[in-house]
Amino acid sequence: MESAAKLKGLSSFQLSVIAAASMTVDHIAAVFVGDPELYFAMRAVGRLAFMIFAFIISQSVRKSSSIKRFCMRLMLFAVISEPIFDLAFYGRLNFNLHQNIFFTLLTGVICCAAMKKGKVIAAVTVAIAVITAELLCFDYGGAGVLLIVAFYLLGKKYAALIGAVISLSFVANGDALFELFMIAAAPLINLYNGSRGGMSAPKFRKWFFYLYYPAHLLIIYILCIV
Repeated sequence: MESAAKLKGLSSFQLSVIAAASMTVDHIAAVFVGDPELYFAMRAVGRLAFMIFAFIISQSVRKSSSIKRFCMRLMLFAVISEPIFDLAFYGRLNFNLHQNIFFTLLTGVICCAAMKKGKVIAAVTVAIAVITAELLCFDYGGAGVLLIVAFYLLGKKYAALIGAVISLSFVANGDALFELFMIAAAPLINLYNGSRGGMSAPKFRKWFFYLYYPAHLLIIYILCIV
């Protein structure tokens, strides 16, 4: 049973719910919203999502009983989600210039796992991962992979600094100013209490967010064509 101290703050499940809600707002704006001010506001809200998910995934590496199975689950849902992702955002089954977020998360997990293999292996793995993420156009690219690695190495205490550096890197690279709002996730991450949460239904907790991603994209696509 989780201690009373751990019940204060936010569990990984609660943080993931916030991130999923933020992501949904972001994706609705990206597909449906034409008004510039509303679009900017909703995309700014959406900046919370990836930073929270990057933090959660970095901590999950530390707690996972099998990194191999963890990676297999991420790869499975990356493959399942990709055609749905392409349909929702680009209206076609195959769009090679943008890959869904599961590929980024998977690459980040591989990098975090490599940290246990020594500095040389870790450095080479991260370098290859960042290049791969950029060349294959993973969502959030190489910076997204580095965000996961940074959280794995530094933890929640440096969430504000990590978010500021990554968000500024996006803006400097020519992305929209709403990327700066990524740093708004830092206070939420600092509330993380180290618990998983959702213990009354562990299988639901484990699989809900894997399933939610392709499911919400499929709903967005259906709404686009009806």
